[in-house]
Amino acid sequence: FGARNEDEENAARVKYKEKYSALEELGTLEVNLEEPHSLLKDLKLSELEELLVDIDAFRRLEREAASEGGRGDDNMAIHYWDALHKVTIDEVQYLKTGGEKGNHATMVTDIRGMFKGQSMAALVQMRQDIEQKLRGGVSGDSNGVVDTD
Repeated sequence: FGARNEDEENAARVKYKEKYSALEELGTLEVNLEEPHSLLKDLKLSELEELLVDIDAFRRLEREAASEGGRGDDNMAIHYWDALHKVTIDEVQYLKTGGEKGNHATMVTDIRGMFKGQSMAALVQMRQDIEQKLRGGVSGDSNGVVDTD
């Protein structure tokens, strides 16, 4: 009995030391991590479309797990998969419209140009004008054009 317990205790000590030794090594490990969305730029259109299928599967599984566990939509994993889904769809659109020389890239550049150098007050006014236009009311121009200057 005494020898067997002693063997078990030694085995437990070894496992404990191995576990915490590995954790210590991980703590000092230097890694250059990239944001998940930045990795999408390296993928081809077919790979992105496959990835969308996988992301949708993970979103569905995470939602099912959250609803069964009563965690709801405040689950960070759900937010992560939703955000990655949006970024991946954007990258697919970007490639489908010609990449950096295509319509999508030109549109993104134009939109960023509209916001660049704007004051907070101007951005808030622009948002209010757009929201009003989307609700059906027109601010300023009778042709339905929203002034972005």
